[in-house]
Amino acid sequence: MFTYLGEILMGNETLSKLEAVVQKMLGTINELKKTNESLEAKIREKDSQIGEKDVKIVELEDKLAAVNSDQAEISSRVTSLISSIEEWEKREITDAEDDAELDEISEPAVEESERDASGPQLFDMGE
Repeated sequence: MFTYLGEILMGNETLSKLEAVVQKMLGTINELKKTNESLEAKIREKDSQIGEKDVKIVELEDKLAAVNSDQAEISSRVTSLISSIEEWEKREITDAEDDAELDEISEPAVEESERDASGPQLFDMGE
């Protein structure tokens, strides 16, 4: 009976050790679960932040496209204005040249009519 009782005590001691190891393992598992939950919460938070940043990126890309479109429109309008000014300058130069030619043509005619008025007359009007 003593050996049986010793075996029980020894078995009881082994069982106590086993119980302590299992308790320690359960504690470690619970700590790991808490750590896992904390990490999952951080991941969800980071995913949310990434989602917000993705939305912000899309908004900024849209704004950039709008600015580029505005810039292209302004560039086109400026080019058109420059072309209009250049055409106007060409017309002004051409008009000035035409006016100069007309002046050259009409000056001899004026001089000729002045000569005619001062030259001999066919009829004397009683002077």
